[in-house]
Amino acid sequence: MRILKFFLIPLQILVLCIFYWLVQQVVVWIHIPIPASVLGMVLLAILLIADIIPLHFIEDGSQCLIKFMPIMFVPDGVALLYSGDILKNNGVMLLVMFLISTILVMSLTAITSIYMQKDKKQINNDQKVEG
Repeated sequence: MRILKFFLIPLQILVLCIFYWLVQQVVVWIHIPIPASVLGMVLLAILLIADIIPLHFIEDGSQCLIKFMPIMFVPDGVALLYSGDILKNNGVMLLVMFLISTILVMSLTAITSIYMQKDKKQINNDQKVEG
């Protein structure tokens, strides 16, 4: 099973990268003023909800990417160290903005997570009733 995951995870990450690349090409071709990453997440969510793409096609690869996500923010943190003048002049305003945006993101994530868990429990209960 470990050998299967060893090949499965890179394949799933490749599928996600190809999907992102395709969405990026569509954004460039149609001239949509939405970042390809945002449009890609929305389209992927729609495809997963509609069961056009089964979750198991990308689940392990997505979990792997989520595990390594904090590493991606290190360069941004280092860049902040070199932005001393901006922080001195606008520090309080930036802090308030960061706090408000963090609270909004955490709240929306919690609400979405609760909704998805309730929906998943409902699906499991429906399957138990049928079986």
